[in-house]
Amino acid sequence: PLANVAEFLASADFAVGNLECVLSEEGPSIAAYRDRLKLIAPTEAIAELQRAGIDGVSVCNNHSLDDGPEGRDRTSQLLKDAGIQGSGNGWGFKDRIDRLGRLEGA
Repeated sequence: PLANVAEFLASADFAVGNLECVLSEEGPSIAAYRDRLKLIAPTEAIAELQRAGIDGVSVCNNHSLDDGPEGRDRTSQLLKDAGIQGSGNGWGFKDRIDRLGRLEGA
């Protein structure tokens, strides 16, 4: 899907986008759930992002929980393992809260 813009994106110093889905080995899936769409892409989509030169994506959107918290966390881990920065997943926030708790308890 990114083939038409991959060369352009790869030429950027830093390319970012919005990942409007979660990733699953069971994907792809576009299903209606409680009057809204659930967007789930196959894990192979990571390779498409890498080929297109994507350096980072926002994962905080209305589909970030389409496969539950596990899907959000799995997607964030897959991105991290692929060297693609994911933002908006709450991981940094949890780390800051954990550090704050340790500081207050010291």
